[in-house]
Amino acid sequence: MINCFIDPIFLAINNNISTKHYSEVLFPILSGFCNRIKDIEQEKQERIFKFNFSSEFLLLCMNQDPFRFAKNIAFSHLFRKFLSKFFKTHKNPSCQIKNSNHSKIKFKYINKNVPKEIIDNWNLFLNDCNSLECCEKNLILITNSKLGSIQDSGYDDLFQRISQDLSEWLNNQTLCDSGIIPPKTKIDPKLKLDGDWKHHHDKSPLLSRILNKICNSNFITKIIPKAHENPPHSHRISVHTSNSIKLIIKAKKTGEVYILKTTARNVSEVNYIITDLKKNIQAIQ
Repeated sequence: MINCFIDPIFLAINNNISTKHYSEVLFPILSGFCNRIKDIEQEKQERIFKFNFSSEFLLLCMNQDPFRFAKNIAFSHLFRKFLSKFFKTHKNPSCQIKNSNHSKIKFKYINKNVPKEIIDNWNLFLNDCNSLECCEKNLILITNSKLGSIQDSGYDDLFQRISQDLSEWLNNQTLCDSGIIPPKTKIDPKLKLDGDWKHHHDKSPLLSRILNKICNSNFITKIIPKAHENPPHSHRISVHTSNSIKLIIKAKKTGEVYILKTTARNVSEVNYIITDLKKNIQAIQ
């Protein structure tokens, strides 16, 4: 299980930041981050991530959502539902504020863009959390390089590791032998055929079935035919670049060559996609 702290800048803002800026910059980062986690956990059929914050902190964030400045009731409702659905599910159940009367605050973080009540409650939780066994070895903060919270002068630093980017932090987590699960594409399978298909001659049912299954892969964004090669002894699939795959299909008279553009961001993720394609397309084992 991977657990960490998330900067409150992603969950609540004051009027130093416009709702437009939040909805166009910060929320897409948060939403994409949460969707990636849901995809990863769905793929692995288990809960992998949990976040350290108290129930009191989450409730405050829901009551001071970033869309309240726009007085858009519908957006506010959807945001609170989003927090409730994702973060209540992924909240570390061991985390809560146990003592609200600290004689001394050892850790304190400041952020002029976060409501005072939110940052005060977060600091209260951080000081309590320092004494919790569940968090002692997992003091990782994922934040934002431009708007993230910073350590107040004169106070100790609680976190052992800090990542300035949610997606970068997620990409660096190793969850399986072949690397982290790549993000999924929302491209319509019918729009994935690209390039010049004039050289595509083989009309066999087998090839059509293979291409259809590739089109339906959540990790393939484009299928581009290339010039033919001599027919191989069998179908071949291999890494082409850090985000693409080379596929050669043994046809009757030639080797049908395709470059498969993927959602991968590194070779490990390309290998993951190759494994996934082999699992779902028996013909290219």
